[in-house]
Amino acid sequence: MAASPSSLRRRAIVAVLLTIGFYGLALAIAALLLFLVYAQVVFLERVNGRLTLVCIVTAGIILWSILPRIDRFIAPGPRLKPEGNPDLFREVGDIANRTEQKPPDEVYLIPGVNAFVAERGGWLGIGRRRIMGIGLPLLQTLTVAQLRGVIAHEFGHFYGGDTKLAPWIYKTRQAIVRTVQGLGDKSWLYFLFRWYGTMFLRVTHGISRHQELVADRLAAQLVGSRPFVEGLRTIHGVAPAFQSFLDHEVAPAVLAGYRPSLMEGFSLFLSQPSVAEAIRRTVEHEVADSETNPYDTHPSLKERIEAVQPLPPGADGTGDAWALSLLPNVPELEPELFASLVGKERAAGLAPVEWQSAATKVWLPHWEKAVHHYAAGLQGVTAAALPSLLQPPGKLGAMIQQSAGRPLPDDEQRSGAIHIAAAALAVALARQGWALDTLPGAPVSLQKGDIRIEPYDVVPLLATGELAADVWQSQCQQAGIADLRLDLVSGAE
Repeated sequence: MAASPSSLRRRAIVAVLLTIGFYGLALAIAALLLFLVYAQVVFLERVNGRLTLVCIVTAGIILWSILPRIDRFIAPGPRLKPEGNPDLFREVGDIANRTEQKPPDEVYLIPGVNAFVAERGGWLGIGRRRIMGIGLPLLQTLTVAQLRGVIAHEFGHFYGGDTKLAPWIYKTRQAIVRTVQGLGDKSWLYFLFRWYGTMFLRVTHGISRHQELVADRLAAQLVGSRPFVEGLRTIHGVAPAFQSFLDHEVAPAVLAGYRPSLMEGFSLFLSQPSVAEAIRRTVEHEVADSETNPYDTHPSLKERIEAVQPLPPGADGTGDAWALSLLPNVPELEPELFASLVGKERAAGLAPVEWQSAATKVWLPHWEKAVHHYAAGLQGVTAAALPSLLQPPGKLGAMIQQSAGRPLPDDEQRSGAIHIAAAALAVALARQGWALDTLPGAPVSLQKGDIRIEPYDVVPLLATGELAADVWQSQCQQAGIADLRLDLVSGAE
């Protein structure tokens, strides 16, 4: 198997020299500052109080910033054991053998579209243990062959020695950041250390990108370029989708005091046509237009694909199983996985909830609270009169600005009014017995018989005029909600 390119070794040497250079520069400046204090006393036999204070404080900031911190390892998720997950560990072990590497000492399931390897613990490189993390969303969205490519890529970092260099680079970056923040922008030393930090980032991030390409090539050689590229494309599309799922589906449930299933919820989220289309557009954009920034730690998707496409394609993956089949006990792991996402103490206070129940337990109380705050702006408004409520300037928009405590642009007032009006319509329909559906990724909908209304789609169309007021009023008559009062959600009679 080919060794890492000599250019990578040269860059690694440069990174080590820059690391040594930073600490040397910091120590030299701190020593010079303290020498100025000493020189005043010994040679000048007088002390300038202000100069002495500045020198001592600045030297103290620099020395405190570069002081080594203890590397405390916090488990990023539940630890996976070979006896409980033999198929997954068989795959990991096979890749370890093929890359001539020692398998990781510990493997963790993590709540992210990511996989990583690291070497943690020990002292001066002695007694370190190898750590691997594998994201649950990866297992949900990749095939076994694609997952092999991800694992092989991570072992490429072991193979190239990246995990030995990375901790030193990371600690130096953190020390530079602490130094710059500690000095503040009023000191000329701030600009010196900021310049050094910028140079350090450009060089070390360039090394990181090169390491990624070397690891990509190794992975594509082992599993074939076709499954590796397919896995890359999936990861780049699913990563922002998973973040959206956490922000817009999981976070509101947590704020309401509930713990829904990550695995089930994300599967439901991905099954929505609108989500699938957003993922497709994201990947197409990344492949066609993405460019690498000098400060990126990873090359662009376009660059990574182009680098491995000349390699043999490998198997076509027809009939390949989903990677999640390698992990038989996810429901048992989910509570600990959730705790790693929100914190153990907070997770302990969350009640389990089914996604099918989130509509009434999470979203309905959330909307009721929001609408109650603006009840005065909804007074006397019926469902059929919604278009007039959305025309600026309106009482509801004025209340939103007043609540913000600052002048708001017209578009912010308008979007706020749309949200409140949609929430009011949703709550009013729910209180009239309409069935509420808010599965992850799906539009909010309420249904009665054959009639279905999606408030968060309807109200924006009314606000822009794309749905004419008379058409909406006719729809309200047919649904029997023309006289449904929206102010009743606040308890008004």
